[in-house]
Amino acid sequence: MEQENEELEMQNNSNNIFDNFVNGIEEHPKEASVGILGLLAALGMTNFIQWRKRRKEKKRHEEVENLQKDAIQKQDAQIQDYRDLSEENEYLKKLNSSLCDALVESSEGGESDNEG
Repeated sequence: MEQENEELEMQNNSNNIFDNFVNGIEEHPKEASVGILGLLAALGMTNFIQWRKRRKEKKRHEEVENLQKDAIQKQDAQIQDYRDLSEENEYLKKLNSSLCDALVESSEGGESDNEG
């Protein structure tokens, strides 16, 4: 019962506030229109400011994404360079091993010719 009374009282208060607002507009239409225009202007400015903030945030986000993409591309290029160097290193190791083997064979062959 007490809760119902509180709800009824709140509803009456909100109705009274709305009625006072409507009566104020009826009694002072020029001042009310100026006030409403002021509120609309404030709302418009707020929307404009929020739009600019969103636009700046979007631009900053795009710049961060571009920087990340550039960093990834540089890392990929560096990885490819390391792969190329690794392959070249493996080739040079095999070539060096082959040359060493050939040198050993030629020196062994040369020693057997000198011994005989």
